[in-house]
Amino acid sequence: MMAPHRVHGVDSMWNSLHHGINTTFVSEIEDDVFAGSNSWAKKVYRALNAATKRKEPGTLIMIRHGESMLNYNKTFTGWIDADLNERGIRETEHSARLLMERGYEIDVTYTSRLKRAIRSSWILMTELGQIYRPVYKSWRLNERMYGALEGMSKPGLAEELGEEVVQAFRTGLTTTPPPMTPDHPHWHMHEKKYADVKPEEIPVTESLQDTMERTLPLWESRILPDLRSGRTVMIVAHANSLRGIVKHIDNLNQTEIQSVAIPNGIPLVYKFDKNMVPIEQEGAVSPLTGEFLEKKGLLRAALAKEAELAASVPGYSTDGGGFRGNANLPVMDARLRGLAKLSEARQLIAATSLGVTPPLAPLPQAVPATRVAYPRLVVPKAASSPPSAGAPGAKDPQEHDQIIVIMRHGKTEYNKLGVFTGWEDAPLANEGRIEARNAGKLLKRHGIELDVVYTSWLSRAIETAWLIVDELDCLWVPIVKSWRLNERHYGALTGLSKKMIAQRHGEAKFKRWRRSYATRPPEVSSFSSHYPGNDDRYVKYAEDMRVSVRETLIRSLSDMRVKIHRKFPKAESLKDCMSRTIPFYTDHIVPQSVAKGKTVLIASSENAIRGLFMHLCDIPADRIAEVEIPTGLPLVYNIRKRCIQLLETGFENPQDPLGHLNFGSSPELLFQPCNAERDTECFLGADGKSYRYDPLIRLGEAERRNLEEEMMAEAEEKASSKPSSGLPSPSSTSSAPAAAASAKAAAAAPRPTAPASV
Repeated sequence: MMAPHRVHGVDSMWNSLHHGINTTFVSEIEDDVFAGSNSWAKKVYRALNAATKRKEPGTLIMIRHGESMLNYNKTFTGWIDADLNERGIRETEHSARLLMERGYEIDVTYTSRLKRAIRSSWILMTELGQIYRPVYKSWRLNERMYGALEGMSKPGLAEELGEEVVQAFRTGLTTTPPPMTPDHPHWHMHEKKYADVKPEEIPVTESLQDTMERTLPLWESRILPDLRSGRTVMIVAHANSLRGIVKHIDNLNQTEIQSVAIPNGIPLVYKFDKNMVPIEQEGAVSPLTGEFLEKKGLLRAALAKEAELAASVPGYSTDGGGFRGNANLPVMDARLRGLAKLSEARQLIAATSLGVTPPLAPLPQAVPATRVAYPRLVVPKAASSPPSAGAPGAKDPQEHDQIIVIMRHGKTEYNKLGVFTGWEDAPLANEGRIEARNAGKLLKRHGIELDVVYTSWLSRAIETAWLIVDELDCLWVPIVKSWRLNERHYGALTGLSKKMIAQRHGEAKFKRWRRSYATRPPEVSSFSSHYPGNDDRYVKYAEDMRVSVRETLIRSLSDMRVKIHRKFPKAESLKDCMSRTIPFYTDHIVPQSVAKGKTVLIASSENAIRGLFMHLCDIPADRIAEVEIPTGLPLVYNIRKRCIQLLETGFENPQDPLGHLNFGSSPELLFQPCNAERDTECFLGADGKSYRYDPLIRLGEAERRNLEEEMMAEAEEKASSKPSSGLPSPSSTSSAPAAAASAKAAAAAPRPTAPASV
């Protein structure tokens, strides 16, 4: 039986592929990410590179996402966007460590648009230390669409309809469940993540065969060429979309594929000969030629044992590494720590299989110790529909100007210590993660929805972007990463504190190196650990950079073979930094996204953002050093007005809304003052200052009421929490009404009114 969506969808595209018709298989959202790496020039380069180097085909790693709560409850999930549960997170971490143990480095990751797969990809790449690599999110890798069954309990349906009927829906190759109708609470047609997909391609039900064939155009057009060029490809997806790829690789028949199961969180590895024929791996189990890196069920049994110990053994903690006081994981780098955790997990697995109490607890975070009762029918919560025009809270898109959200990454430990970071890959501090999540919450409160994110190759910026889209519940949004958005390279000053540099070289040199527009700091040497040419991420992947003849000669003589080396910066002035960031904005971000009317987030570092503002706000070169960019603060650039605005939080001082933020000595370069000769209207702030435009994007009345209620509830909750012993102080007994009143006053602070004529 053919699924309704396939008449003009995958079938026609698949036929076009086999008949040689030039068909584009990726959607607009996916094109945002592919544009930088699949231009015709890049394809030619890769073809020539593959031909000259004669690389062996790459390795394919397929991983089913970690367990979700709907997996746990045995619910038909399909395209429902369920997230990972705690056990699913731990399964995925363990999966990354299995890859780390074998030395796999991922060149490119493909995943679906469902958050359980996307979050699994993030966890895997974080554990492997490779979050700077591209992750492409395609609806073609989504799980099988179960139609009207989505959200229903499998055991409950088996009781109602019979085991054979439900099993036919689940495992039958061509059996199609009843189609989903528009009144279904999980109707997917209106979901923004599929806005770029043709309506006839969005399934209302699918057989297993439909799902398998849906994945093949992506396999043929993207994944297979990557493997042929020698790339290590990781696919993080779902049981049935992965089974489709497995069936194609191993040429399985209908009977064989129905016997293949893909467990959560266990890597399945394929290797190929030069003709792209799969090579049977030593640990492969028929009918597959690929190898699972661990037996199914071992980790889950160990996690269940750990949960049992945590509940019954005094002093045993899953948060601290076994029995309290055991310092079993010394200070070490991320790779060694990951391998140590893998070793401890195996100790737990071995002890569990022998039925003894393990000496250590391997991994943090507890898992549920009991399973919830199965309902006969899971009644899903109705999906929210976009508010109709004129309804309370509805926003007319035409009433709002197009914006670009520009944000400096959250705070790092280097920032806290006053150390020059540059291209060093300093992670976010806890405060920085809080800043990033708060920024996401603020964007959400203002109803800002992102279409695409651009960020650098530095983890502090990438993690900031990830935390924001996580708070906005839009993990499916493409995150495009480029080294051209990296921070300015500080050369030999990298890793030194500002006070240290001033003491060693004098205040005058320090200020010139730091604040001059065109002066570079001292360079690092070619063999310094701070030189990007000694960092694998840039050596292997920074292809859009010209070749350095001098460095190529030095390294070729050193290695006694020809070794092409690119011209990586050894130090940069602000002008140098701008020479890469502004072209990336004008040549890539503008045509790919801004010109298409998309809402863009750029998450980067201070000097890269300075360069963008110099371009966007016409700031003179000799004054750009007067501008400071606070960490973790969303700055909204209005394209039509060509101005910077902040998002109102409800906590600003109405007398000085910008006073609590450090924008440097000349904030007027960002927040333009009124010019009586030019402007017919000006915005008069409550502080008596005049601005060309309101410096704040104001919350609507409904959002302000919600904020007031949240603040009062939070204040009351804090006031009602009492210590376990002792009497409350007199001040604490009155703190609830005082805090609530303070919250109400802050949320209801007076705001400036309409602009005043000049």
